[in-house]
Amino acid sequence: LALTGASLNGVTFGATPDRLGRLLDRVLGRPDGGYRAISDCGVDHELSWPILLNPATGRVARAEELELFFRHGRFVGYQYGGNVLAARGERFHLRIGALTTRGLAVGDTLAVGQRLYGRDFTISSAQGGTWSARTPDGLLRGYAFGNPKRGDVSPRSLVASIDAGDVGCPALSP
Repeated sequence: LALTGASLNGVTFGATPDRLGRLLDRVLGRPDGGYRAISDCGVDHELSWPILLNPATGRVARAEELELFFRHGRFVGYQYGGNVLAARGERFHLRIGALTTRGLAVGDTLAVGQRLYGRDFTISSAQGGTWSARTPDGLLRGYAFGNPKRGDVSPRSLVASIDAGDVGCPALSP
């Protein structure tokens, strides 16, 4: 999947759930639970797909997801990942691969993000560790996984999630 600051796999913010479903069903299969109503700081519906697979059992793990967020029937944001790194310790693999247009992926170090985005890439200790990258088409951001014993986040920390647009509460604020 291609992740940008204003789209997911070429589907831009503002698209309807039906349009997204038709385009993404071919790539991802049907979403878990369909188009679900939620109430989360202006986001009112979501579509989600599990992204982790346990290679030993072949079963999908639901702990981490690709989530698409909607307001008033329009696509407003996405989040890919979460605490994927903790699941890696349980020998899970990503079932759905996704990259930013410059090549940043969940599991990369923040140093990779700095190399790919230069001065447009920032790291913060806010909310336990976050990162952001300004791009021509919008802001990419996500959570970072640092050293939980010390609570630090550094270029050696890993990208735990990638998101763009409105993802509800709490909003990332690196």
